[in-house]
Amino acid sequence: MNNLRFSNETEIFGIIGNPLSHTLSPVLHNGLFQDHRMNRVYMVFPIENPTKDELLTLNRYGLRGLSVTIPYKEWAYQIADILDPTAERMGAANTLLFTDKGIVAYNTDGIGALESILNKNPKLVEQSESGDILILGYGGSARGIAFAILDYMMQKSKPDMNGSSIDKGIIQKKIFIAGRDPIKAENLIQDLRKFSHLLIDFIPLEKIEPNSLDNVKLLIHTTPAGMKNNSIENIIPNNCIHSSMTVFDIVYNPKKTNLLIAAKKKSAKIIYGLDMLLYQGMRQFELFTGVSPTKKDIRKSKQRLIKNLQK
Repeated sequence: MNNLRFSNETEIFGIIGNPLSHTLSPVLHNGLFQDHRMNRVYMVFPIENPTKDELLTLNRYGLRGLSVTIPYKEWAYQIADILDPTAERMGAANTLLFTDKGIVAYNTDGIGALESILNKNPKLVEQSESGDILILGYGGSARGIAFAILDYMMQKSKPDMNGSSIDKGIIQKKIFIAGRDPIKAENLIQDLRKFSHLLIDFIPLEKIEPNSLDNVKLLIHTTPAGMKNNSIENIIPNNCIHSSMTVFDIVYNPKKTNLLIAAKKKSAKIIYGLDMLLYQGMRQFELFTGVSPTKKDIRKSKQRLIKNLQK
């Protein structure tokens, strides 16, 4: 944004992570601040190995809230003084607010991802529907997304007024976590199992091969692979993708990642990371300002993000 202005009363927000060359969060939040004529500004803080003391110093100079991205989401959870129930359950935070009572941690990743999936096809996350879910990665983003999906499934399967569950006896869907480090993956899996009766298991990346994902209907990629300036090869073979699969890459810059391009070639359905950025950002804006975004805010913000994306 080119017309940012500062005064002694300007409230500062921003994003902390490493790297941040790809981020479009300033486009999203500064646009919303200007649309609502708020004396607020959103900045980039590419701090390496940040400390809580550094954040408190920034707070004394006007910092009021932070978005938190890779690789600091679990760190943000650990340094918070107060945990929102969602962040506490997930063990990761992507939003920090500085209040009189201390640093409060929230997680809007799950909300953003779930909204993106539901807009595409709610059946992908309904446990009574066949088709498994594979999550690539086990970091803060994976935690937020996995817990949000489980929460949604459990809400949908709660007993009705007669005491019977719609999904009783029809537990078909499984959730798999894939990665290279079985210990880190198992830590996430054990946390997830505390909140769900679904089958949740680990798949080593090297075990993923053609035909091994035939029953996977939703693949969610949560690692930095494919991000702008990190365009390495896809972490699973392209020939594992099939036409009955929906592929969701939370990387949003570039919009068309190598994984989504491969999915398109296989006639798979795709969900762009831009959608998750948009919806989780709307919830962050509400936390930062106390103002609920309107449909017009969502529409204008999406247009801005698309305009600024790497083609």
